[in-house]
Parts: sequence; C-alpha cells; structure tokens
Amino acid sequence: MKQIACIKKDKDDPKRKDLRVIEELAEDKYISLEENLKPINKIFFELNFISDLKSSFKELNDVVEDYESERIDDRAVINILGKVVCNCISQLISLLNKWEKYLKNNFGNKSEEVENFKRLTASEYDNYFHYRLIYELRNYSFHTGYAFHQITFAFKDEKKKIEIIIDKEKLLEGFNFKRNFSDEIKLLSEDKIDIYPHIQNMYKSISKINYELVRFNIIKNANSLVKNSIYVINFLNKYKDCDGRIVIVKDLSSIEKFKNGGNLSMNIEHIPMEIIFLLVKSYLNLINNEIKLFNLTGIYLGRKENSFPIKESDGFFEGGINMQLENTKWMRIISKLSIKKEGKTRLFCFYIRTDLEKRHATAVINFIKIVRESKWNNLLDYIAVK
Repeated sequence: MKQIACIKKDKDDPKRKDLRVIEELAEDKYISLEENLKPINKIFFELNFISDLKSSFKELNDVVEDYESERIDDRAVINILGKVVCNCISQLISLLNKWEKYLKNNFGNKSEEVENFKRLTASEYDNYFHYRLIYELRNYSFHTGYAFHQITFAFKDEKKKIEIIIDKEKLLEGFNFKRNFSDEIKLLSEDKIDIYPHIQNMYKSISKINYELVRFNIIKNANSLVKNSIYVINFLNKYKDCDGRIVIVKDLSSIEKFKNGGNLSMNIEHIPMEIIFLLVKSYLNLINNEIKLFNLTGIYLGRKENSFPIKESDGFFEGGINMQLENTKWMRIISKLSIKKEGKTRLFCFYIRTDLEKRHATAVINFIKIVRESKWNNLLDYIAVK
C-alpha cells in the first residue's frame, strides 16, 4: 500500500531527513495522480536534458578558476585541461543530437517540434561565429583527438590568466572543413584563437535552444498541462499544513530502514513542484490579458465604484463590480478583504473579461481559485497588477 508522507531536513542535522507518514493513498487515487503527473514528468525529463552539459561546463570553469586563483599550478592544468575541454565541447553538441533524436522519435521527422528544432539551431549557426566554431571544432576533435593546440599562461591586470588556443594554420591543415567555414577561418585577422570565450558563448546558445524547445512544448500543450498541474495542486491542498515536501512512499517496510539511516530513493516518488510552478507561471502568462488580478496591502480607504482597485501611498481603494476599459468590459469575480497580523488590510481581487467563451472563462476562474487556496498562492503575484 502506498503512503502519503512529508519529508524535510532535520533541524539539528541538515544532512539527515525526517520522514512522517500522513496517511494511506488509495490505489485509484494513486492511478489518477500518476496519470496527471506523467505529462508533467515528461517536461521535467526534457528540462534535465542539459544536466550533463552543466556538469561538464562547471568542471571546465572550475579548472580555469582554480588556476587563476592559484589553487593549482601550470603542470596540473596541462594534465587536466585536455580531457575537460574535449568533454565539454562533446557535451555541447551531444545535447543537440539528443534533442533531435528525442523529437524525431516522439513526434516524427516532419513534426512541428522537429521543424522548430531545425529553425532554432540554424539561426544560431547562421548568426554566431562562436556557434560555428565550436560546432565544427567538435568534429575536428572527434577525428583528430585534439580540441586545441596550445595552452598559454599570462598575467593580465596583475592576475593569472589562461588561454586555450587553436592555431589557425594547424586547424585548416588537419581537417577537411566545410568550405564556407574554412574561408571564414582564413579571413580571421588573428593566427591564434582563444576558444575559452567561445565555449562560454556556445554554452549560452545551447542553453537558449534547450529553453526554447521546452517552452515550445509547454505552450503547445498548455491547456492539458495546466489541467494536470491543477489536479496535482488540488490533490496537495489537502496536505498544505505540511512544512516539508509531500512525497509518495511505495514500500512501507523501507521507512524503518530510512529512519535508521538507510536509502529510500528507490522507494519514494517526488512530485516535481518546480515544474508545476513553471507550468502555472506559463499559463498565467498566457491568460494575463484576460484577467486583472490585484493583491494590495495597506489601509483600507473605501470603495470606488467606477474604478479598478487603486493603490495610494500607504492605503488602497477597493474597485467596482463591473468595469469598462476602452472597448473591453470586465466583471469582478472575487473581492476579499482580510486583516493581516500587523493590523493592515489585504485585498485579493480579480476581474475577468466578459467577452471570453464561457467554458474558457470557467476554467480560468477555477484555476485562479485553486491556486489561491493552495500553499503556493504567492504564484499569483507573478501577474498581479503592480
């Protein structure tokens, strides 16, 4: 039998975690939860495509930083850097290959997803020299075994600096590049190129592509993903008093092992709230023009029937019920006043456009209400009128 549990770090020992079982999770509810988590976990899986690249990129930056901070000497850098640079460049291109294969296998060779991938990568290749250089250098290093030809050490601005150099002449002699790229290299004014800044910029380009690919899939499937997210948030609202992270324990017998210092990773299922927050924010962004949401705190100054809520110095006015702004009519759905601990009044209020299709308007209203009633209601601040 599966269990709903709360897991959090031990106050006295941050390395340890406390786990408290809350209640049993019925099988039918678990199946429904899994069905709604499946597409969310898919987005989580896509976002983690870049994790190997992040590790390789950090490893390279750490070596350079260790040298420039004099934590390692010239000889240590020479011994380490060759492998680290090759690995980083390889991971940069491997991520692209991984995405292309994933998109083709899951959506088809002629799908919108694959076309979007081609458009994004072509744009970076066509517009940025760093992208072309590192992309071609990956092929060069794969066939020759060298990602660079020389390491130079110098002092700049009274600090130790390292340069990872490719020699233009050696590069062109050692490999048969595309003609356009070879011509571009020949036209460079410098004979020796420090590739470290280009690797940095390539990482930014690949990170941007990775983000845009995930974003494309989120936007395309926004409505269904938000329904999945709302189901999970609604499910978790029952446990919003938990001051840790809600998890599903699949094997009750392993809990005692965990309490005695054992590993529970194989028998526990985390709910990817970070991805749910991302999806909720994406949906809020999509409906931003369809609602007006106000979260105001201060002295309550009264109501203005012909106005939206207004913030004035240390107070605010509540707004009217039906409003018109230019040619758009708005209807107030919720307007709730509450007293905060410090004696100030808080107003939560939101309006929706009256010209929305009824089913869509109902979905938006339910969405706002569910998020507001959850322990993550601060997500609504993301689109609140400032």
